[in-house]
Amino acid sequence: MPVSDVFPQSAGLSPAVSASLRDLVHALRLITGVRLLGRADPELAVRTHVIVDAADLAAEPLPEETGAGLLVLTGDTPGQLGALVDDLVARAPGAILLREPGVPVPDALLGGAVVVVPRGPEWSALLAEALRVVGEPRRHDAGSSRFSRALAEHTDLFDVAQALGVATGTLISIEDERARVMAFSPYSDHADPIRRLAILGREPPQWHVEQLRAERVYDRLRVPGNVVELPEAGDVRRRLGIGMADPRTGVYLGTIWAQETDVPFGPELEDHLVGASRYAARLVSQARQIHSVSTELVQRLLAPEGPGPGDDVPQLRVREPASFALIGLEAVDDDLASAWLVSSEAVALLSMRAVSLAEQAMVAPYAGRLYVLAPGPADATRDVAWAERTVAHLQSQRHAGFRAAVSSSVSAGSVRAARAEIERVCARTAPSAARPVVTLDSDRTTVLLAECLEALPRPSLLDDERFRALVAYDDRSNIDLLETARVWLRFHGEYGPAAQALTTHQNTVRYRIGRLESVAGYDLADPDDRLLLALQLRLHDQQG
Repeated sequence: MPVSDVFPQSAGLSPAVSASLRDLVHALRLITGVRLLGRADPELAVRTHVIVDAADLAAEPLPEETGAGLLVLTGDTPGQLGALVDDLVARAPGAILLREPGVPVPDALLGGAVVVVPRGPEWSALLAEALRVVGEPRRHDAGSSRFSRALAEHTDLFDVAQALGVATGTLISIEDERARVMAFSPYSDHADPIRRLAILGREPPQWHVEQLRAERVYDRLRVPGNVVELPEAGDVRRRLGIGMADPRTGVYLGTIWAQETDVPFGPELEDHLVGASRYAARLVSQARQIHSVSTELVQRLLAPEGPGPGDDVPQLRVREPASFALIGLEAVDDDLASAWLVSSEAVALLSMRAVSLAEQAMVAPYAGRLYVLAPGPADATRDVAWAERTVAHLQSQRHAGFRAAVSSSVSAGSVRAARAEIERVCARTAPSAARPVVTLDSDRTTVLLAECLEALPRPSLLDDERFRALVAYDDRSNIDLLETARVWLRFHGEYGPAAQALTTHQNTVRYRIGRLESVAGYDLADPDDRLLLALQLRLHDQQG
């Protein structure tokens, strides 16, 4: 019988981002070889799954829950896929996960995504990992193992693991100080049960950790530069481990483990481990420095009510008088991108990028935006340039629209006022691909004009039969005098630049402006008429 599991968002938790097809394939490829076929949208949400046994496909009617994010096909035999095509297509899943079919995947299934994994004894573990990805929404939780993995992905720890594994011919895993797996080298058939279970469970089996503690292995790993050997025991292969120590404080940060394969350890392995541990420790230490001030502290500074001016400056670990730049990032008309922006993955990514802006920069989500609080001398040009580069990076990586608002020269006591300024600018300026970064200084006129129009007790105060006549004329013609007037006024009544912006001839613009005056009765040589028309156009645009 088909079984369906839906994972609703739990009440009281921060907004979640549903796992995507990209997340699923990435997680499986770290464990085994995976083929991704068909028209695959990497951002396809797989928030639900249905498990279907091949033997039940023909016998059972269509389930009510067609259109699941992920359909997992079990119980099939090699070569059987062709007979199951119609039933699989009828269920209209977003993606299909199946074992290697032994025959080419039929074209009828390639209209969507098909994830193919090898046959073999790892199937149950792979299935468990796939369902873990589907069932574990991405949340902003700095204490979670997901945060550690997101941090690792953006501090090159996976690159360290892979490079070290290639250089030494071993299987590498990097654990934090709580034995949670942060990164590891790619899948290999030589992985022993401890490695497989650690990768699938994101930490080694508890009995294994307790055994290492009882044997005081972790005490030996805390000695900088000390390489610890774990001998082979049954089906658990030989290992070498080395601790990572914070380069500034000497605090233990975790362990790099090298598991032996069919090739014995080489004579240079210990030297490689020492170098890798120092480099990895530096990466982890740098990332954690960014998060040394808690997210809650930054959010308190942003909140409308909270500590008094300067109360949190000592905890910020910056010198007085403290000056900051506050940068708010938001997604543009994209709910998935908005939810991702407040996730731990986004916090980790922006934290690493923020180092180039200020070594002690802090990142925190607040009210649907992600804020960067960067201490340092006031430099609006630098802040805007960093924001522009960051928005461009996010847009290329996430394939969604983002924009930023910048407030420079912020004191510790005025952070919440700067946050209100950012909200003010974002609320009263339209998102623009040409100008993805806004500031109150550069957009002051736009903001003040919008606020003046909002302050009108009645929009009808600007009501004018001449403007109504102009709107009515545009409604029944295809000339678009309103747009011509907007552009002409923006270029201060100059016909050449207006014509270039409208991609038409100057004489056409002259004709349209003359036609506007004739239809509506404005005298656009009069500055008062031009001002009134500009205000009416702005109010008309705001009212949609």
